[in-house]
Amino acid sequence: MNNSFKYKVFIPARGNSKRFPKKNIFPLNGIPLIAHSILYAQQFDFLTKEDIWVNTDNEEISVISESYNSNVYIRPFELALDTTPTVDVLQNQIHQMLNNGTQFDAVILLQPTNPLRTKELLKDAIDAFEKSNRTSLATYSTLNKKYGKIKSNLFFPENYIAGQRMQDIGPSYFENGLVY
Repeated sequence: MNNSFKYKVFIPARGNSKRFPKKNIFPLNGIPLIAHSILYAQQFDFLTKEDIWVNTDNEEISVISESYNSNVYIRPFELALDTTPTVDVLQNQIHQMLNNGTQFDAVILLQPTNPLRTKELLKDAIDAFEKSNRTSLATYSTLNKKYGKIKSNLFFPENYIAGQRMQDIGPSYFENGLVY
């Protein structure tokens, strides 16, 4: 990590979860879930308070985030819907910051619903990003499962042939949401 890049950390946290109401402020080990990502970002010397932003539509998330010394960006109502893609939320904030003269080279996205990250994970991700010609980077985990879909009450394998041994199946991966 050569610190030639200037980063902004965005932590998107919508307030109106349908499956788990108030999930982003639910305490995990006595700390609101949103705070875990804020504290994670704060441990890096190359990030200052001005670099760490919680993006939300919710007053309670905003108050908690500010109490953990994070900046808060209040997203427009139309970007706080169940169907709003995270990329739209990020693009809105990026455009606003650039229009206000804020300078940065890249954005780090930390989802509050994935709070268990090692310090090395972000360091390694930044190293890989800075040493490559990538325009984006995401973290993945190995999926060591046979999986498929059920259609008309019948199971159809997707990553193997019926009867194939697990050890003969090539690796599959899933986006784990730890760092973008």
